[in-house]
Amino acid sequence: MAERKGPRTSSPANHQNPSFAIVDLETTGGSPKIARIIEIAIIVHNGRQVIEEFSTLVNPGQPIPPFIQGMTGISNDMVEEAPTFEEIHDKILSLTEGKIFVAHNVRFDYGMLRNEFKRMGMRFQRQQLCTVRLSRRFYPHLNSHSLGNLCQDLKIPVVNRHRAYGDAHATTVLLEQMLFNDRKELIRQMAKDEMAETILPPSITRKQVDELPEDTGVYSFLDERGKVLYVGKSRNIRKRVVNHFSNDLKKKRFAQMKDVIYDISYELTGSELIALLIESSEIKRWMPAYNKAQRKKTYSFGVYVEGTEETPFLTLRKINGEGEPIRKFTTRNAAVQFLQRMIGHYNLRPDYCYLPQQQWPPLPSMPTEIEHAEGLRQLLQSLQFPYESFLLLDQGRNFDEQAVLMVENEQLIGFAYIDEEFAPESPEQLREQLYILPDGQDMQQIVRKWIAQKKPKILPF
Repeated sequence: MAERKGPRTSSPANHQNPSFAIVDLETTGGSPKIARIIEIAIIVHNGRQVIEEFSTLVNPGQPIPPFIQGMTGISNDMVEEAPTFEEIHDKILSLTEGKIFVAHNVRFDYGMLRNEFKRMGMRFQRQQLCTVRLSRRFYPHLNSHSLGNLCQDLKIPVVNRHRAYGDAHATTVLLEQMLFNDRKELIRQMAKDEMAETILPPSITRKQVDELPEDTGVYSFLDERGKVLYVGKSRNIRKRVVNHFSNDLKKKRFAQMKDVIYDISYELTGSELIALLIESSEIKRWMPAYNKAQRKKTYSFGVYVEGTEETPFLTLRKINGEGEPIRKFTTRNAAVQFLQRMIGHYNLRPDYCYLPQQQWPPLPSMPTEIEHAEGLRQLLQSLQFPYESFLLLDQGRNFDEQAVLMVENEQLIGFAYIDEEFAPESPEQLREQLYILPDGQDMQQIVRKWIAQKKPKILPF
């Protein structure tokens, strides 16, 4: 797995004497993938007083919806001559460097900024503090913790509500009040550097961890010779790795692994589905010592469909090459548990599913043969792809691309990344770009589960 790193813009904050960058944004909408920033305000606070302020309109490069214009008072004419995000990004970096990033609902503001930097091919990583969460700890008796209601209840003056500087100033006053009343050091605890109490493996540096991306992908821990010790996937690689080193290493198995980790590699995927598939295939490929539960399995038992179309039934037996099971299992007990779940979920007759009476799950009543046949039909349908051959579209590694997974003749083929604007008309356009994936029950099950839960866009062919 190749290690891929972009320009480093991460910045660990000083938590002995923390400084804060209080941020508020106005945007063209609520979706970070589509919306753009139209105004930003940053107020730098050293824990005692404000030491610097910055506020500007931003040209979003797209029309501002009428609803947003009405709420903020910011029109298309007002931002026409304003700087673009690219023109102010250096200022944002310098103001937030080494500071704790503070916002009211920090997930939104931080996510919007991260995506603006991502469009530029840069990473933006800062320690974060949410004043919504803080206010719930300090003022649990209040009915609402929205910024407007908090300002009203706590007598915080607000000038230009729903403008970036007005809301950032109100958030700063709110933070100051909580800092003044913070007898139990709740703010220090909530703003605590997630790495401060993390004991890194002897051969891993703080810099290596700080440079890990906060994006979706697959990561590997490697030993001194480059051998893969562990493979994992996450929607936030850096956060998951830190979690390994702070929490997972309390477990004996992972504590032993810590001493032999010499490097961390990763591959960004954008798509969580692609990450799941790569993780599964890499574990089976490398057989890492610390991925025991997910390593290559030996399937010894199968569940088969037998009987007639009018009266079908399920059997459980050892796999011997005769017939094709609908599902394979490593143990008989796993197969029995599968049958018990399916009986309850699809209203099947337990006496038509191989199980002796003492293993029947609780049933309100015994299904009829017709109900059993219909339930079994639905079960079999759930174990199949929606089409024999199709392309599945998902998000890519950046805003300009999308991931495409190919299934052909009910076999998993591979995936590719294509331009966001390009809608593939046939699989032939993708074949030369495909990263080939191994097919198999585990891999197909990952895709079927994803389709059932996420309802992605699918193009049959």
